[in-house]
Amino acid sequence: MTKLTGVKSVDFKVVAEGEGVVNWNGSFSLYSESAGQTVNNHALPKMRGVDPMRLKSLRSAELEKAKLFVSQNCIRSALFKNESANLKSVDSQNVGRVICSILGLVRGYVIADKITKLSLKRKSALLLEDFVDSTNILRYEQFANGGERNETSIFSKSNVDSTKYEAFGSISVEDLQFIVLEDSFNRSSYSDIISLAQGLEVEKDMNNFLETLSIGTDKKPAVVFNKNYVRVGGITNDGEAGLLMNNDAIELVVKEILERIENLFIKQSKGYLTVTSLAVDYNDGQAMRIKRDLQAISQDNKQFAIYYAPKEMTEKEFVAKMDSIKSAKDGQKAKKAAKTAKPVVAVESSGDASE
Repeated sequence: MTKLTGVKSVDFKVVAEGEGVVNWNGSFSLYSESAGQTVNNHALPKMRGVDPMRLKSLRSAELEKAKLFVSQNCIRSALFKNESANLKSVDSQNVGRVICSILGLVRGYVIADKITKLSLKRKSALLLEDFVDSTNILRYEQFANGGERNETSIFSKSNVDSTKYEAFGSISVEDLQFIVLEDSFNRSSYSDIISLAQGLEVEKDMNNFLETLSIGTDKKPAVVFNKNYVRVGGITNDGEAGLLMNNDAIELVVKEILERIENLFIKQSKGYLTVTSLAVDYNDGQAMRIKRDLQAISQDNKQFAIYYAPKEMTEKEFVAKMDSIKSAKDGQKAKKAAKTAKPVVAVESSGDASE
């Protein structure tokens, strides 16, 4: 059995500070002792240890023990804001552009097939925890909209003052370095099948993108297309066609993500947070050791582990494999279409009434 060596993940610890609530959880009806009545339209922030649907009062014990947090979805949205600003969805028409971007490489996406219920997907290489603040005390704030005073114009919030969040995360080298371009094992991020010409075209586009990350450095990033990349340690030589990043390419993408996290600033809902410190572990040992022992981390960017290796496959074998995948997919779609098709019911004519 081949033993993997090198950096397997880039783990990190984040500390962020700010003011006020960044991530709200919606409005609820709660009883206010000071008002002596139920307060409608009371906004609560996202909090650990609290089920807003079960809260009865603003003085519930759960609120005193709750931990304010900013969801990892909110953080991801901010990290990839530039790429997703005008992107309504990822589909077969734009996947070629999306895959050759930080969003496609790191955040991931899903393209669902409405007929087979299967999907093309790029698994996210980025693991993020929620940003959690455990030191805050909620305070009550009363507000009113302009115009006529009624039950909908009065609202209130449970707000906070200064905040200090802590979170951990990880970038998986395995999930980052290999981009699957066909659907041998139902995990393609590009297409059900692919031709050699298409594979080389995506290789060219990806290398053009990686060059933009290398500007001002001495790095030489590259991805190489191959018909049959096999997972190291696999029992058989059955693999997938795709792109494999070299060490410099992985390093540049990791650096881009870490810089985005280090420079993260979120301002919304009259609150904000900004990252104040980032500790990084180029981890070739036990997963997420940074969470257990900050002193055990390594800031030495060593060689990244190689999870996939090319195995020989002739062009004839590759074409036959793609034909087999296409036949199987077409069969699935035909079978699904037959199941969902509505039966045609013949209506027998009653004839002319004059007969």
